Formats: sequence, structure tokens, C-alpha cells
Amino acid sequence: MSLAALEQLDDALASLVAALDGEDSQAIETAAAAVPAIVAQVGESGAWRAIPQVRERAREILTKLEAARIRAHVNADVARRRIDLLAAQGVAMNPGVYGR
Repeated sequence: MSLAALEQLDDALASLVAALDGEDSQAIETAAAAVPAIVAQVGESGAWRAIPQVRERAREILTKLEAARIRAHVNADVARRRIDLLAAQGVAMNPGVYGR
């Protein structure tokens, strides 16, 4: 049961990483929504702690989780920079909107 749940988690994280790479917000939301339930299922089983093979597979899957986390931070940074650029251009084009 635990190994099957880990494989589901692996697939869900692969989908999330692909969605983050594609920068499609709907795909990101869909992929991200699937992950918490599967993580809860893995956590509830508890077998991943006792079986060495399952524990090793869980460690391998953590690399995909880290990859997703890094991509999410990069995408957030890119979005923030785009917003800053748009705000700077808006000030240059119409300074009265932002100034007092």
C-alpha cells in the first residue's frame, strides 16, 4: 500500500514539476491540488518508516518535491519582477497615478 501511494506521489510531483515548467496557471493549480491528499495518504500508512525499500523510495521522491519547491520560488520571483517592471513603466507613463 505504501509503495503504491509513493508511486502516486511520484507521478503527482512529476506532473507538478511539468506544470511549473510550462508556466500554465491552471495546470499548476490542478497538479498542486492533487499532492496534499496523496501526501496525507503516505503519512497515514506509516509503513514508509519501517520498510527499508519504501523508505529509500520516499527519499528519492523528495528530490522531485525539492525540484517543485525551487520552481515555485523561481516562478514567484519572475512574476514579482514582471509586476515591478509594469509598475515602473506605469509610473513613467503616468506619474500622477502613483504620486501624491
